[in-house]
Amino acid sequence: MMLTATQEQMRHSESEMRNALQRAKPHSKMTGHSATCPNPQHDDKSPSGSIKVGEDGAVRFTCHACGWHGDIFDVIAVSTGRSLEDVLADHRDQSGNSPARPPAANPAQKPARTFASYEALRAIRDAEAQHRFNATFEAAHFYENPDTGRADLLVLRYRKPPESARTKGKKDMPQFYQRPDGVFVEGKPAGKARLYRRKENRGAKTIIIVEGEAKVDALLAMGFNATCWPGGASAVEQADFGPLDGVERTVFWPDNDTPGRTAMKTAADLVSHLPNPPESAWIEPTGLDLEETEDVVDLIAQCRRVGSDPKQVIAEAIQNARSSNLSEGLRERFDQIIAGTWYSLAFPFVLLSKLSKALLPQNVCIIAGRAGAVKSFILLWTLLHWFLEGVRFAYLGLEEDRTFLNWRLVAILEKNGRLLDDEWVKAHADEARAAYERQKHILDRFGRSVWEKPGEQVDLPWVADWIRGRARDGYRVIVADPITVCRPSFKPYIADHEFVSSVEFTVSTCNASVLLVTHCGKGSLALDMDSIAGGAAYQRLCQCLLLLERHKPPKEVTMINPEIDVGRFSCKIDETIHICKSRKGKGTGLSIGCKIDWDRMEFAEQGVIVRKQGKNSKPQADTGNESSEGASTEGGSL
Repeated sequence: MMLTATQEQMRHSESEMRNALQRAKPHSKMTGHSATCPNPQHDDKSPSGSIKVGEDGAVRFTCHACGWHGDIFDVIAVSTGRSLEDVLADHRDQSGNSPARPPAANPAQKPARTFASYEALRAIRDAEAQHRFNATFEAAHFYENPDTGRADLLVLRYRKPPESARTKGKKDMPQFYQRPDGVFVEGKPAGKARLYRRKENRGAKTIIIVEGEAKVDALLAMGFNATCWPGGASAVEQADFGPLDGVERTVFWPDNDTPGRTAMKTAADLVSHLPNPPESAWIEPTGLDLEETEDVVDLIAQCRRVGSDPKQVIAEAIQNARSSNLSEGLRERFDQIIAGTWYSLAFPFVLLSKLSKALLPQNVCIIAGRAGAVKSFILLWTLLHWFLEGVRFAYLGLEEDRTFLNWRLVAILEKNGRLLDDEWVKAHADEARAAYERQKHILDRFGRSVWEKPGEQVDLPWVADWIRGRARDGYRVIVADPITVCRPSFKPYIADHEFVSSVEFTVSTCNASVLLVTHCGKGSLALDMDSIAGGAAYQRLCQCLLLLERHKPPKEVTMINPEIDVGRFSCKIDETIHICKSRKGKGTGLSIGCKIDWDRMEFAEQGVIVRKQGKNSKPQADTGNESSEGASTEGGSL
């Protein structure tokens, strides 16, 4: 069935999915991106599934216990006992159609299906997989209890054909467990998830931790002890790593992708908290010439293609695995800084860059100001600087369209503010057209990094999804301007907190920085952190907050500039950039004075503003220069 625009918007909204999951059951729980399964056949007492955005941008829920998955309309259908067609009919565009039907009462929970034997189970599930997905059986993974011989968990793996229109993911992996009487029950057993191949790993001194049963089986076949947890990267926190207590050494081997590394780091942290944690080591997949998403199975295949002995290659990888500990992250950070891969992306302003450290990787920076504070002009100047420096950025314009952006860009590139005057353009048509012709190639290349949504009233979850997508695409800095024009939420303070938390989580998994532009509240008299529009989450959760203040007429101030070391001097400024918060820099509380040359479309910082001192007052600090002794800066110390 073709979805309407409203339905597509619902499928792409994380907040709509969260609301649907919250309504699914009376005891529904939600923690971060984890939530209780809405499937009435699954008596889920704690969040067993996760909310994820697919490659098509749609938000889906997957239960790692019972295997149920679907988008928001599937959630509504399964939780209300109605057909998917009826649910979709209730959520047509408002321009359209029949009133919503009252939801049916929740049906009584059905008991989980049981199977007298493995053979009976396979016969039924093979037929269902073929009918539903045209999928073929690939493997059965028994999580055998070494003491009882029963399957604490059984995972079947079916491969779906690429052309299947009903495919949601490449694989179908239903789970079962075995009762003491030998009967198999559909679903996941209660409690923590057991590790795979515990019987084979008993007494082993070194065990390799990988993600996925197929990789474990491949390693065991070569004589290496290995294990994994069920459910993949998103289910690692539900695993019981107790069998690794007392093992001499564990070697963590992640898949070569961000989810794989994140999951393996979580596994390493859980293992480190065992009563007798093993010595830990880490295999970096890029050191084995593995491409993005590749793993140990791919390594074995590559070795065989080129005639190498995969067993020897793996043995050397284990031997050379880098030892790790709880403080290992700091050493990695130092290595990244020394190698030049972890650095604060610079603004085209030296003092602001050094004092704020606003755009270190994994930072969320907010630029705020009242209307007319030239936020967009400073931002565009900065974007152009990054573009010319070859920095990979993504810009989302929520207020103005691409033509407006290009108009300002031409004026900056031509250093001609008169190009922004429509009357001047009309009177000097040849000059205006010539300016465009000179710069059109830059405009076209710059435009590849621009997304525009003016007037479309997107909501904060949509912006969070867009940021997540650009982070996944590898952009170094991601900009949304301004988030204040997003469609209001019914509970704005909750929506603001969820939005900033979601963005924080996104950047924590990569080396990107996020820059959000916003306004000050209409009723705010003072110009400080509390004057920012929206909930307190913006100022509390961001790493850096810059507040812009315009001066009309220009304001005369006393300044110091440690970059040129001329002591104190007086200067008229057109703009002040207040560094209200700088969690990773030393500039919190400082204010930088700037000049704007509108004729040449240039913006230049002049120095740090010095706060006036009373006769008997003591300076807070000085610059370390004799010429500026006794000077304190406006709002802070330098």
